[in-house]
Amino acid sequence: SSKRVQSIGFQPNGQLWMLSRGAEIRLSEGDIDLENWQKPIIPIVNGYNYLDMAWDPEGAIWAAGGNGTLLVSKDGGNEWNKDPVGDEQPSNFIRILFNSGSNPSDFNGFVLGERGTLLRWIG
Repeated sequence: SSKRVQSIGFQPNGQLWMLSRGAEIRLSEGDIDLENWQKPIIPIVNGYNYLDMAWDPEGAIWAAGGNGTLLVSKDGGNEWNKDPVGDEQPSNFIRILFNSGSNPSDFNGFVLGERGTLLRWIG
């Protein structure tokens, strides 16, 4: 694609993911051929790009972006839902981080936004 890449990283299975302008999410088709990508996923068109993406310890995919955009997919990226907490924050979300402890009650995550916005996720 000729669209500007916003962010890129690794999925839990070692394959790549990429966020590009136009609010597109792309997942690589395999870990061997890095040139092949699945068709773009455009979950919600609200005029804002996605800036980061991460998988929580339970396997859900989270995407964050401009104007409080915070999305989650619990089925591998087929269906996406807005997280209502994001709509309440006047911030662009720029980074998502998850970690897990030794048991599920220790799962937590953070979403970093502009102007000191910090959201905490408890699994």
